[in-house]
Amino acid sequence: MSNKQFSRSSKIHGGVCIYVNNKFSAKPLCDKVLNISEELHFEVAGVTCLDGTQILTIYRSPNGDFNIFYNKLQILLSTLDYKQNIIISGDFILNLTLTTSMPM
Repeated sequence: MSNKQFSRSSKIHGGVCIYVNNKFSAKPLCDKVLNISEELHFEVAGVTCLDGTQILTIYRSPNGDFNIFYNKLQILLSTLDYKQNIIISGDFILNLTLTTSMPM
């Protein structure tokens, strides 16, 4: 698999990645998807498997801006191929029990 990545430029520790065993065939998601990443706010890694399944993982730092995260998530979701299976995982650091309009 070729190496396509988003790398943090100033922060260390944390983030996301996807490892693919050499016995499986997968390719990185297109640059359009990977270029959505923004350090701390929305970091995404993804691959497309041989059968077309898209696997993504997303990270949002507790210090990340929720509005940036939400806007970038909408962009990401609009770029995916919904004719194929999609698996999204991640660490969104969202408090879904808040009763205010602005999740943490």
